[in-house]
Amino acid sequence: MKIESEIIDYQENKNEIDKWLNIKGEIKYLEFVKILKTNNIDRTWETVSNLYRYDKRLQINLFKYISFFEEYIRAKLWNLGSFEQYEDLNEKCMGKLIDYLCKNEGLLQNYFNNISKEQLENVRKIRNTISHNDIVIKAQSDGNDYKQLINDFYLALPQEYKSGFKKDINNCAKHLQVPQCFVVNLV
Repeated sequence: MKIESEIIDYQENKNEIDKWLNIKGEIKYLEFVKILKTNNIDRTWETVSNLYRYDKRLQINLFKYISFFEEYIRAKLWNLGSFEQYEDLNEKCMGKLIDYLCKNEGLLQNYFNNISKEQLENVRKIRNTISHNDIVIKAQSDGNDYKQLINDFYLALPQEYKSGFKKDINNCAKHLQVPQCFVVNLV
C-alpha cells in the first residue's frame, strides 16, 4: 500500500505530504490510513494529518502524567519502609511495581482510589504504548480500547492531579478536525 493511492487528495497536498512522510515515515502514516479505512472515514490529508496530531498530543500528555505516576508509586512503596534502598525499586519495571502495589490493599485504598489489578494492568499497557512511541489510538488490553485504558489511568491518579489530566486530555482535539469516534472525553 502506497500513501499516494490511499489519500484521496494526495496530488493537491503532495508537497506537504512528502515533507511529513520524510520526517515521520510513510509506514506510520499508513497506520493512520488503515485506522480511518477500518472506520469508513474519508482519507483526506487533513483527516489523516489531524488524527496523527491528535494521537501525538495524547501521547505527550499521557507521558507527562505517567512519568509522575511511576514516581508516585515508587514513593508510596518506599514510604512503607519495605524497601530501604533507592535501588530496591528504581530499576523495577511497571509490572513489578504493580505487583508490589497489589500486595498492599491499604496503599491501593488510601492512595490509588482502590483501583483493581486489571485497571492497573491497563495503566501499564498505556504506559508501554507511549514509552515505545506507539500509536495510542491502537492500544488495547484484554478487550479494552485506548479510551478505557486512559480512563483507568485517570481513575488511578491522585485527586489533586485528576482535573489537570482531564483538562489536558480533553483539550487534545482542540483546533483539530478529528472524527468524534476517536476523541477521548473524560467526564
